[in-house]
Amino acid sequence: MSQHQLDFKRIAEAARPYLPELAARWLPAGRRDGQLWRVGSINGDAGQSLAITVSGPAAGRFQDFADDRVRGSDAIALAAAVFGLSQVDAAKKLADMLGIPAEARK
Repeated sequence: MSQHQLDFKRIAEAARPYLPELAARWLPAGRRDGQLWRVGSINGDAGQSLAITVSGPAAGRFQDFADDRVRGSDAIALAAAVFGLSQVDAAKKLADMLGIPAEARK
């Protein structure tokens, strides 16, 4: 499967309702703060500098205010950052976790 066959938008949208659970599972040292999941870093350290929006219209956006390189706009980018994967591999992993096909419908 090539990168162009993956349905990134569908995978990211399918993950939106599960962002609170995904953030808690992937970064368990964090805590819920309104619409945000706050944790110390993308490595899962305790703290608050990494903010992940887990609900609302901006769900999926994340930024580490201590490291400008750590930011993204959806669950695929978050999975890539947490697991050290490419966007393609992160999309495949997330689709598998959600039990949905990763390939675009033809």
